[in-house]
This record gives sequence, C-alpha cells and structure tokens, in this order.
Amino acid sequence: MLETLIAQLPASLVESVKAILTKLSMDSSKPLLPFIPKPIKAALLLLFILHSPSWPFQWHIRVWYWGIKAYYLAYKKGRSKYLKDWKGQSDKAGGIRDLRTRINRIAWVDDCDYNLHLSNSAYAKNSDALKMKWCIEALSPLFTPGAHMALGATHYNFFKEIPLGAEYVMEARCGGWDEKWFYVVIDFILYPQQASKAKSKGEKAKIATQATVTSASEKASETITESTSTLVPSISDPPTRSTSPAPQSSSNGTSTPQIATSKVEEIKRSWAVKRGRRSDGGVVCCTTISEYCFKMGRVTIPPRIGLFMSLQSPSKTDQDRARKIVMSKDGGRAFLRGGWKEEADAATLGASIGLAEDEEEGSSWVVKGRQGMESVVEGMSAF
Repeated sequence: MLETLIAQLPASLVESVKAILTKLSMDSSKPLLPFIPKPIKAALLLLFILHSPSWPFQWHIRVWYWGIKAYYLAYKKGRSKYLKDWKGQSDKAGGIRDLRTRINRIAWVDDCDYNLHLSNSAYAKNSDALKMKWCIEALSPLFTPGAHMALGATHYNFFKEIPLGAEYVMEARCGGWDEKWFYVVIDFILYPQQASKAKSKGEKAKIATQATVTSASEKASETITESTSTLVPSISDPPTRSTSPAPQSSSNGTSTPQIATSKVEEIKRSWAVKRGRRSDGGVVCCTTISEYCFKMGRVTIPPRIGLFMSLQSPSKTDQDRARKIVMSKDGGRAFLRGGWKEEADAATLGASIGLAEDEEEGSSWVVKGRQGMESVVEGMSAF
C-alpha cells in the first residue's frame, strides 16, 4: 500500500525527501544544511528563541491554565470545600463589583509591530488569559455544571502606545450587564519610572492624598488636566478644540471660516483626561470592553441568573439557596437550562446583585454600564 502511494508521487519530490532523510541520518559531527552560513543559522535560531512566547500552544497554555487549575482544586479539595474557599476569596476581593484581576506582561518582539509598539492584535490575544482568570475568580460556581461564556463583541479605545520592552499590566473588572449581555472591562496600564520610585519609597499613599487635595482646587485641577493630557496623548491627530472659535474678521470685512472639529476626538480626549493618571501612578494606555453571554449548551442564561448561581447575591438566604443548587446531583444543570423560570421570584431573581445598600436600581453602576453599552451599539448600528 505504501509502495503504491509512493509510486504515484512525482519522482523529483521523492528524491528530495530521500536527500533530506540522508542528511538527517548523517554523522552528527557534520553540519546540517551546510549551504546556509553559520551567522544566518545563528540569527534564525535567535529569532526563533525571541518569539518563544508565540510558539504553538503557548496561547492555549496561558488561557486554559486557570480553568484546569480550578477543576484540579475542586477535585482535590472536594466541591464543597472548594466553593467555601472560593467564596471567602471572592468576598475578600469585594465581590462582583470590586473584584480586580491582574496579569503582568512585557511587550516582547513577537507582540510588537514595525513601529516597535504593542500590535493591536496583541491586545486581544494577551487579554484572553486575563479574562479566563477573572471569570474563574468571579463566577466559578457557574461553570460547575458545564456552563460557558460566548463572546459577542469587543470594543477598543487606544490612548497611548505601549513600546517594545515595556512591562505593562492588564486589569479586568465587571462593567455591568443587562438581560442577555455581560460586560468585562480591561485596562492596559503602564507605570512610569517616577511612579515606581515613589512606590518603592513608600510614597504611594502620599501621592493619592495629594491628588485628592489637588482636585479640590480649580487651579490645581487645570494643572492635572494639562499634565495628564501629556501623559496620555491620543494616537490620532493633534488636540482639537472642544468648541469652534468664532469666525474672525479680516481687513476687508469678510469673516474667515474655521475648520470643523471632530466630536469623536473630543470625546476620546475628554475620556483620556478623565481617566488620567491612576492613584497608584499608572497610566491607562487602552481600555477594552467585551460583551459576553452565558450559555448552557445552546440555552442562553440571563447574567442575573448566572450571578445568582455564582453566589453573588447580597442576601445570605439567596446565597444558601444558590449553594444548594450548585451542590445538587446535577450541579444546577437543569436550573440553568430553564428551571429558574419555574421559581416564584423568577422575574426578580438576581436583580439586587451589584447594588449597594444605599443605591437605587436606576442609578447603580450596573445600569450606567448598560446604558453606556446601549449607546455604543446604537452608534455602531448606523453602519
């Protein structure tokens, strides 16, 4: 059979393969591919090593490490002990509202473009591992019966480039949700050398206090705005004025028309200045917002139900109720497939998640996040 297959191949191809196999089986003291100069071989080997973070399966290892680790801990500790430890860590981190998950990376050769800056595609590729880690830390019980999250869209806004060799931090948090979509926000942060020195000297708290006091003064506020706009420049055109100046009259009495400004650029720059330098000294270089929906097979799970299942309810009674479902024989599979609709409070189940005791539902951060995403999608629908 093999001989018949080989006989059907072109003779030149067969001879080439034989020549390569002969070279590989030669004495190890003889050089491989002797027709390639040694300096070129060394350069190719160095290039191969420098791109090691992007070798095959490196992305898979970075992403799935967190999920495999969670399943291993659940198996080793037992589901009950694992959930107890996970819940304690979740409460300590502030729950769904205040949880911040971080991963540090270096803008290395394999991730940078010809401008020696972090490539746009690298923002998506590298943040996948962070989103997996954040989801495990925030929603681990939801995945017990086999639920998963499906990505619907991701929106990017770039404020400042991340140069080659720079160490940056990716920080994930929850941005809100509606009846179908759940929003995960990721900031890409650089820490200037000055901030690092201040932190090493124990001046981090002093800087935060000084920033708070300064914001109370109008004069100091203008200073912060100017310095922040320098720290976080737009990667597009030079600054545009927020309002068009009045037409100027020339010597012959005619008015000189002014160039129109970009409303989109104004919003971006206002956003960048508002974000500015963080209290910890970091500068936000990019913000991404990903829209996810929860799935059990082909069935869509409302985020409030997924969060209820993840023991994120402020009510201890609801937490115990959700824990019983997670610890049931099927792990809550039937509940997530639609069983929740049979609950007496199905219409309001999980609605209080994310609300502070002194907040009203209409003014909560969850609602503001939802309204923001509605505006984004409405604007994109014009195209």
